[in-house]
Amino acid sequence: MVLLDTGARPGVELLHLTWNKVVEHKIEPSVVPAGTYDGEIDEPQTVHDLRRSVTLTVSGKTGRRDIVGMQRTVDALREIGRRNYLNRPGNCGGPIL
Repeated sequence: MVLLDTGARPGVELLHLTWNKVVEHKIEPSVVPAGTYDGEIDEPQTVHDLRRSVTLTVSGKTGRRDIVGMQRTVDALREIGRRNYLNRPGNCGGPIL
C-alpha cells in the first residue's frame, strides 16, 4: 500500500526506512455542510474530514529524497506499528502516529 500511495521505488528505498525518518502532518479539517438547518440548534450540522499525511525520508539510487504519503500510508504505518510494537512488554501504550 505504501508503494502505491507514495511512489517509492521497490527495494532499497523502503528497506532502509526507520521510524525516525517518518514525519506526520495533520491537515486542517475541511468542514462540509451535512444537513439543513432545523432551527433547534445554533448552527447547521457539519461533517469533519480529518485527513492526514506523512513525509518519509528515503534514499536509493537517486540519493536522498522526501516522499509524501496520504491517509492510506498513515493507516498502513499505524497497522505496522500496532503489529510490531503495541503488544510488547514495557510498551508505554502511547499513540502510534
